[in-house]
Amino acid sequence: MPAREFWSLTMYDRATWAFVNNPLDRAGLGSFNKDQMKMNPDGSVDLYVGPNAPPGQETNWIPTMDKEPYLWLRLYGPQDAFWTKTFKMPDVELVN
Repeated sequence: MPAREFWSLTMYDRATWAFVNNPLDRAGLGSFNKDQMKMNPDGSVDLYVGPNAPPGQETNWIPTMDKEPYLWLRLYGPQDAFWTKTFKMPDVELVN
């Protein structure tokens, strides 16, 4: 992520615009959680949002508790790649 300070992906309940209460007490994940998440060999990270974590990906999962999620990405101290639009955020993909 092109952020000098940190980045965060936060999930809200589309119906209430509030955090979703869940057993992990996790409304989002970000660069402050990197030491707890499984990272890809290239340094990127895959995040999962849904009612169940994919097997082995619990540390990278934000539980929806059957709510309709609304995702919000924040970049704090965005770097030039953001401003010049050379960074492309990957699309959200459906994983079965």
